[in-house]
Amino acid sequence: MPKIDIATVPAIKGSGYPPPHDGPCATRTRKRLGDAGGLLDFGVNLMALPPGGWSSQRHWHSHEDELVYILKGEVILVEDDGETVLRAGDCAAFPKTPAMATT
Repeated sequence: MPKIDIATVPAIKGSGYPPPHDGPCATRTRKRLGDAGGLLDFGVNLMALPPGGWSSQRHWHSHEDELVYILKGEVILVEDDGETVLRAGDCAAFPKTPAMATT
């Protein structure tokens, strides 16, 4: 299993969201570790957020699951039922939701 040299993986700043939705995510940086490792069936991203930065707009996936693991600091997870603080060592899992793809 080849080791990925994370220091050589390009950091991508901002997001692909169109204006004005890109603003809250403009300061995030992401390293696509899954792409760097040649993964094809799922992605792995290393995301860095400055204070007040967002990782993404609220969204869901119809064809892939998503897992968030906090390495350091803390973030606020916003869901329909409210907000949850996640700190280093916490994780959250989001199964794909095909039924939501039509709404």
